[in-house]
Amino acid sequence: MECYWINNNKYKLSMLLLIIPFLLNGNCSTNTDVEEGPVPFQILKEYVSYSTNGESESINKCDFDYSNVERPSYSEKLSGIELKIKNSSDFETFIECNDSVSIDFQKEFIIGGLTSLQGNWIYVNDQKLEFKNDTLIYHIGILRGFNAQPSRGIYMIKVQSIKYSEYPISFNVYWEEGE
Repeated sequence: MECYWINNNKYKLSMLLLIIPFLLNGNCSTNTDVEEGPVPFQILKEYVSYSTNGESESINKCDFDYSNVERPSYSEKLSGIELKIKNSSDFETFIECNDSVSIDFQKEFIIGGLTSLQGNWIYVNDQKLEFKNDTLIYHIGILRGFNAQPSRGIYMIKVQSIKYSEYPISFNVYWEEGE
């Protein structure tokens, strides 16, 4: 005996029409107000930044509160510590900033990290932030120098739009070629 309703073309068409919306929705973003591309941010911590004329600048507005953040002497991967700070309580626990920094956690949040390596002096040379495939991607370009002691590169930015705060963050720390 054969099941008539399974072999029925109307049944197959009905099932296909029910499944198609679920298949199509799997690759679409659910949040239409967030566009892919560069994300506005302000640098809070960077060891060295080279301008187009070759001058270097050190930005040191904030740092980690090392009484609450472990400072590893070596990281297995280039990004050893990765933090997202979305409220004033976490900010007061993990971050120390000078008086020039103001943060409104209703409108913005902080992300930052630390790279620690043995035998290399680390210079944070470039920071970029982009939104792609429903992920906030934080690109950190580092340069290496030579040092017998463990060295840490610290990077921290204030993301100037809260609409990105609930998305996952990918820390892309990479070596840049020296000049």
